[in-house]
Amino acid sequence: MILTSSLATEIVEKIGHIICYNINIMNHLGIIIASTNPKRINTYHKGAEEVIKTGKIIEITEEIAKNSQGVQEGVNLPVSFNNKIVGVVGITGNPSIVRQYGELVKSMVELMLQQTFLTEQITLERNARERFIYDLIHANFYDEEQVLLRGKIFGYDLTIPRLCIVFNVNSFNNSLKQWIKKYQADSKVFIQDLYNNIPKFINNYFPLKKQDIFLSLGNGDFIILLAVQDVKNIKDVVKQIALYCNNTIDKIKENLEIEIIVGIGSCYSSISDLSKSYNEALKAIKIGRVVMHLRTDNNLNKNNVFFYNNLGIYLLIDSLPDEAIEEFMKKYLRINQNLTNLLDPTLKETLLKFFECDLNISQTSREMYIHRNTLIYRLDKIYSLTGRDPRIFSDAVDLKIGLLIDAIRGNGQF
Repeated sequence: MILTSSLATEIVEKIGHIICYNINIMNHLGIIIASTNPKRINTYHKGAEEVIKTGKIIEITEEIAKNSQGVQEGVNLPVSFNNKIVGVVGITGNPSIVRQYGELVKSMVELMLQQTFLTEQITLERNARERFIYDLIHANFYDEEQVLLRGKIFGYDLTIPRLCIVFNVNSFNNSLKQWIKKYQADSKVFIQDLYNNIPKFINNYFPLKKQDIFLSLGNGDFIILLAVQDVKNIKDVVKQIALYCNNTIDKIKENLEIEIIVGIGSCYSSISDLSKSYNEALKAIKIGRVVMHLRTDNNLNKNNVFFYNNLGIYLLIDSLPDEAIEEFMKKYLRINQNLTNLLDPTLKETLLKFFECDLNISQTSREMYIHRNTLIYRLDKIYSLTGRDPRIFSDAVDLKIGLLIDAIRGNGQF
C-alpha cells in the first residue's frame, strides 16, 4: 500500500485548520507530499529519512535544531501499514507539546490507509465477480472445471440448474432523456442514481437467495441467474417468478416512473448453457416489445414479463429468412406492401381489439365504445383493403400473421 499525495493532502486539509502547528506528511522516500506549508511540498525531509531507516520516533528539540542546518524542532513519527513503514508524519513545534498531535495524525493516516486498502479490495473483488458473471453469460471460457472452481471462490455452486432473468429498462435512452428534462437533473448523477436504485428494488421485491447470481450490465439490463432447486416443478417455479417480476416492475414504475420489461430464458443444468438462457431472455425482451406494441391502449393485460418458452409463433416468425417472409406476404396473402401501412390508425386499432376479443363483435364494440354497425363498417373496410375478412377464422389468422410480421420485422408502428 502506497501513501499517496492525494490521501495525504486530504488528511492535511481536514485537520490543518484544527491543529495550530505545521503538519508535514512524507512518503517512503522521505519526500514531503502534503503540508500546511505549500512551499515545502516535493522537498526532501532529512528527519523522515532517519525515521524510515530506524523505524523509531525522532524528536528534535530546540537545541538540536539550533545546531543543525535546515532543521526545525518537532516530532517525526513512522506511518505503518501491514508492519511496513510507508511514510512519516511530522509536526513542527515543541516536542512536549506537539507529540500528542503527532500521534493523532499518525493514527488518522494509518486508519485512512486501512480504509482505502479495504475499499480497493472490495472494488477488486466486485470487479472480479462481475467479470466472472459476464464471462459466464457470454460463454467466455473453455474449461468448465476451472469455471466451477472460480464459482466456488465467489460462493456459487454452479452445478445447480439455473435460468436467466433480464430486467430491461424499456427504451432506456428515452427514459433517461425524459427524466433529465422533467427534473432538470445532471445526466451523470441521474444515471448513477438509476443504477443504484433499480438493484435495490429488485433485491427488495424479488427475494434473491444465496445461490442466485445478480449482475448490473450497465446498459439498462439487470440480470439474475436464478438457481432452480425444484426442476421437476418448473411450471410452479415459473408462476412464482412471474409474480415476483410483476411486483418488482410495479414498484419500480411507481417509485422511479420507469417502465421495465422482463425476459426469462429456459432452465439449464450445464454451465455452458447459461449463455443460451441469457440469449433466450434477450430474445424474449425483443419479442416482448412486439407484443406490447400489438396491444391496444385500453388492453387490461399489461403484463411485461415474457418467457421464451411461451412465445411460440413469435419466435417462429422471427427465425424465418426475409425471402420466405416476402414470398408469404406477396404470393399467399397477396399484399404488396406492409399490412400496417395499408391500414390507417383507426383500422389498425379496431383489428387489434377485435383479435383481443377473440373475434367477438359485441365485446369489441363494447370495449371500443362504438356502435355495432360502426364496427361492422370498419371490418368490411379491412376486408376490402386486404382481401381478408377478419370475421372468418382462417382469414383472421392470415391478418394476425401479417401484423406480427410487420411488428417483428420492425415495420409496424403502433
